[in-house]
Amino acid sequence: MEILADDVARRRTGPLPLARALVALSGASKPAWALGATGDGTAERITRLATDPGEHRLRGLAVYVLATGLVVFPVLIMLAPLALSR
Repeated sequence: MEILADDVARRRTGPLPLARALVALSGASKPAWALGATGDGTAERITRLATDPGEHRLRGLAVYVLATGLVVFPVLIMLAPLALSR
């Protein structure tokens, strides 16, 4: 999900401000129970920002389709008996 958020942030602000924000967040502390942009993965995210954004559009689309399928498919399976009983 962070990758998709990075893509949106890159389109809105550009890669340099986003990279600066990621570097600033990487040194920040966070509670152990919380999710956040600190810690591991920051270098990979910044490296990804240095590449052409067009290279990642297909991957982003694939992630959206997969996420949608993970939600919709089980719902369809649960609703199938109702539809077939009519």
